[in-house]
Amino acid sequence: MRANGQKTYFAPDLAYHLDKRARHFEHLIDVWGADHHGYIPRMRAGLMATGENGNCLEVCLMQFVSLYRGGEKVPMASATGSS
Repeated sequence: MRANGQKTYFAPDLAYHLDKRARHFEHLIDVWGADHHGYIPRMRAGLMATGENGNCLEVCLMQFVSLYRGGEKVPMASATGSS
């Protein structure tokens, strides 16, 4: 829980990764914004706390991402994942 009362994404993100492991995915690859670099050790620790190997998680950090649809740049809303 954040100081402003909003919930963080940690629990649902951990559950997502555990679901993938339960479906026998051996290697988990995430692409995150560079501002989330501090989140990597927490996610690995969460995996390890549930009995998973923390090294199964690979995170690719991206500084800038531009998406195009039909040759035109699409504005992204990061909180909703929609344009």
